[in-house]
Amino acid sequence: MRQIIFNEFQRAAGSVCRHFGVDEVQMLHSNKNYCVDARAVLVSVLIEKGLSESELVELTGLTQQCINKLKNSIRFREKGWTFRESLRSIRRELNEQEESKC
Repeated sequence: MRQIIFNEFQRAAGSVCRHFGVDEVQMLHSNKNYCVDARAVLVSVLIEKGLSESELVELTGLTQQCINKLKNSIRFREKGWTFRESLRSIRRELNEQEESKC
């Protein structure tokens, strides 16, 4: 089960990093706006996939408070066109990857 969760995280993180043009370290630790948006997209996608906040804390190395803040800010971030389109594009890419596995 842990391997499945880890694989899901790796797929999502890879997709987010490619989309935003950053590496995983930048995405998880930089305070630049696009890196914070990338983290929020990652958290959103993984919560939609059924991962818990505590699993996200373990996988990302971020604090529980940070994960919670990102999760709670998503509805406000979705008001911005760039964030909304990034999230939509990454969801589509991950869904296509899942469908191609079957």
